[in-house]
Amino acid sequence: MTQPQTSGSAAAATFRLRQVAERHWAYIFGKSGGQRADSRKQNFAFATLSGGNLSSAILSSSNFANCTLTDCDFSMADLFACDFSGADLTRSVFRKADLRAASFVRAKLRGADLSGCDLRPGQIVDWAGLQSDTKERAASFENADMETAALDSTDMSFANMAGASLKSASLAGATLFCANLRGADLTGVKLDGAKLKGAMLTGAKLNGASLRNADLSGVDLRNVEMNNVQMAGAKLEGTIYADPPAGSNLPARYKEQIEQHALWVTTNGKQGARAEFGGQDLSDVDFGGCELSGAKFDGAILSRSRFVAATLKLASFLSVRAEKSDFSDANISGAQLLGARLEGALFGGAVGHPMEIIAPDGTPTGRRMTTNLSKASLIGADLRGADLREADFRGADLRGANLAGAYVDGALFEGTQR
Repeated sequence: MTQPQTSGSAAAATFRLRQVAERHWAYIFGKSGGQRADSRKQNFAFATLSGGNLSSAILSSSNFANCTLTDCDFSMADLFACDFSGADLTRSVFRKADLRAASFVRAKLRGADLSGCDLRPGQIVDWAGLQSDTKERAASFENADMETAALDSTDMSFANMAGASLKSASLAGATLFCANLRGADLTGVKLDGAKLKGAMLTGAKLNGASLRNADLSGVDLRNVEMNNVQMAGAKLEGTIYADPPAGSNLPARYKEQIEQHALWVTTNGKQGARAEFGGQDLSDVDFGGCELSGAKFDGAILSRSRFVAATLKLASFLSVRAEKSDFSDANISGAQLLGARLEGALFGGAVGHPMEIIAPDGTPTGRRMTTNLSKASLIGADLRGADLREADFRGADLRGANLAGAYVDGALFEGTQR
């Protein structure tokens, strides 16, 4: 723990850090007197530096606890095992910096840019004579303020972000393997394409978050707030729900059937039972966020039903009545909607890619199934921003349908009405 400092020692730390930054700035721009910063294991605690340029500096194992380092540039710097506990790093840039084993406990990182950083655990070696003691330490952001921070494509495997505030932060494509996000506020966070396998999210808030195409395999989502979450294309194999996602009005009589179906999907049919809703009246039922890959709804009445962010890969909706139903952000890859009545239905942000057929033993069969909307009635349907590459619309009625921004490369439209 950093000891309280006197104003004199804080001033001295500030003077030393500014000298380092000034010489480093001169080095970067080829000025006389310039010298690349190589200040390993230095104590800069409580120092103040605003707008300093320390990009590509070597500052490993240095102490920046309780510093004020706003608007600074640490891009590509060596910050291995540095201590930024309690520091104010508002709007500072750490792009592609080495932050392995660094500590940001209670730090302020609002608007900071940590995109492309290496935040994996680091090996700390303490030498004593001919002996060495090697310890692995993960990067820590416990209780840090990281609102609106940019962390795209950052490797944060095993990082500790318990209790951190990441409101409206961007972690698109980030690796959060086994990261500790217990109690973290992830409201409105962007996690599209992020890898969250093994992450711990108990008590976290994910309201309004975007998890499109994220990998949530095996993640326990019990006791996680998940209102209005976008999960189209998310990988949910083995994901644990206590109940269907928050906000669902799924009647109790369907809950057990959904749970058994999710088990059937996860075990590739070895356990659980396939959900079959054929011919049933399911008007106004909310299936939002549910795992329904391969489920059968043939001939069902689904008027005004909600499938928002549901996983419906290879599901069968042959000849259903689903007027004004909502499939926004759902994954309908390989789903069969031939002859479906989908007047006024919503498909904004939905994903419908071709699906490879896998045999019961888990081996590929070499066969693919495209999303089939042939002969469907899509009058007045909203397909804005949907990804329906190679989908089959042959013979469909698309009068008044809105396909603005939809991705339909390779789709079949022969015989459609527009």
